[in-house]
Amino acid sequence: MACGRAGATGMDAGLATVCCVAADAAGRRLPRAVPVALGRVTASWSRLGTECRASARSRRFGARSLVGLAAEPSRATRAADAPSSLPRRHGAMRPRRMLKHLLRHPRTLALAAALLARHLHIVAATTRWSVTGRERVEALRGRPLIGAFWHEQLALAPAIAWDWSGSQSDTGITVLVSRHRDGRLIGDVVARLGLDVAYGSSRRGGAAVFREAQRVLAERRAVAITPDGPRGPRRVAQPGVARLARLTGAAVIPLGVAVSRARRLGSWDRMILPLPLGRGAIVYGEPVLPEQAETEEAMLGRIASGMSEAADEAARRAGLAVAP
Repeated sequence: MACGRAGATGMDAGLATVCCVAADAAGRRLPRAVPVALGRVTASWSRLGTECRASARSRRFGARSLVGLAAEPSRATRAADAPSSLPRRHGAMRPRRMLKHLLRHPRTLALAAALLARHLHIVAATTRWSVTGRERVEALRGRPLIGAFWHEQLALAPAIAWDWSGSQSDTGITVLVSRHRDGRLIGDVVARLGLDVAYGSSRRGGAAVFREAQRVLAERRAVAITPDGPRGPRRVAQPGVARLARLTGAAVIPLGVAVSRARRLGSWDRMILPLPLGRGAIVYGEPVLPEQAETEEAMLGRIASGMSEAADEAARRAGLAVAP
């Protein structure tokens, strides 16, 4: 079979052979030019097929790349969705929560109360005190008394109670403090310093503490109140002190206390934290007695004015500047 297949290779030769075999089977002999032309055509088809396969492979690769790029999260998404990011954020917050839990633990609060009580003992022992107006209290012995002072002076209340009673172990004075955690810390401190404590506030437990104060005053004992506590506003007296005095017939003694060496805290009342080795002053103001014809608001105004005057006088005697 002289079909000129010698010059054809691969796909070209295969197609040329098929053509020649078909021609021989039909009893006809193809001219030499026909298989050559078929070889050229099939060679073109072969190149086209190769290019198409290469293009298909590149498209598949490109599709995989595009799909991979679309499926692959961005760096910001990976940072937000990575499993390690959430524990890391929680891990950063965990020490803060642990510290808050530790500070609220009863043993921590008890330790803080013991240290603060010891500090106030040292302050009282190393401060040079001057006292003004104690005779006003002596003249009212035997009747129920309410000592009223601003909440910012609460850390100095033990100094007033010790001078009032002449004793550091059992002053016979009941301090009304808040049920809040800070109030309980203060209550623990003053209890270690010889004062009794009654917990309550104007918002929660007020009725119970009011009854407790009435019971104490009925026994002809003294009650200490901060009329602007437990949440303020600063130096704005709430009506509870006047109401208690009118119901029990107790006399209200405005009190002021100050020390020359102290720090002001950043609380709502700018509470005084006294320091040792300074000068201190205690002032007993003019007693405010309930009058039958006087309204509760008028009596409250007299009490607030007396407390401010006593506080300013104590600050002057301790060598502190007083704002006009």
